[in-house]
Amino acid sequence: MKIICFAVLFLVVLACEADNGNKIVGDKFTVYFTDVKDQKLAEEIAIYFKENELLSSQKQDVKIVRVKKKLQLRIIANETKDVAKMSFEEQKLLTDLQTSLYEDVVKAPFELVICNNEFEPIFNLNE
Repeated sequence: MKIICFAVLFLVVLACEADNGNKIVGDKFTVYFTDVKDQKLAEEIAIYFKENELLSSQKQDVKIVRVKKKLQLRIIANETKDVAKMSFEEQKLLTDLQTSLYEDVVKAPFELVICNNEFEPIFNLNE
């Protein structure tokens, strides 16, 4: 019975990981990406977050997604209910982060998108 439970749990974990594709992991920071050609970009984003001291003591996940001809960096919000109440200053900080990532790392059409814990968009800075 224990073996069956373990096998089912293992398959569930694999299924969850498969949904987000490949990943680059550094301590509590993970960059997911579905397109293999984005691996170098994922590594550069991880380095950018570390070098700019954007990592927290909590687990952080981001995901590179290609939508039409743009890249999106999807960031999971700590509290999704607070995103709608985001102040102008907070939006400005996110816009500055998006600009800095564009200039220093991505160098392609790019959007920063705030998401729920399943990487479903809830706020796009550019809309």
